[in-house]
Order: sequence, then C-alpha cells, then structure tokens
Amino acid sequence: MPITIDFSPADVQNIQRIADIKQLSITEYIHSLTLAAVREEEELAETDRRLEQVRQGKVVYKTMEELEEMAK
Repeated sequence: MPITIDFSPADVQNIQRIADIKQLSITEYIHSLTLAAVREEEELAETDRRLEQVRQGKVVYKTMEELEEMAK
C-alpha cells in the first residue's frame, strides 16, 4: 500500500545522507525505520502489559531453591 510522507528539504537531505551511508535507497531506509518503530512499539506495549500484571499481583514468585526443587 503506497503511503506519502512529506519531509522538509533539510530532513530529506539528512535521511538521504544516512541511507547512503547504509547503502540503501531512501525508500528502503524509511521502510526499515518504520518497521523497527512498529516492532519497538509492540515490545513496549508488551512490557506495559506485563508491568500491569505485576501491579495487579498476577505473578508467581519463586526462590532459586524452590525452582531447583521443582526441577527434580
């Protein structure tokens, strides 16, 4: 799906410079950055979900000794 993003000329120059360093087209570089940002957002949402579980007491705590005993 095509998407149009407007960048200032200065931003385009900076993006192009970095893309050139990475030996990518500007399109490939922006695409990879976008996917990385989406993955990071998903990871942060998962972290938030897990922290909320801890706040709500929906976790089980085990000592190392308890874990070793369970492994037997």
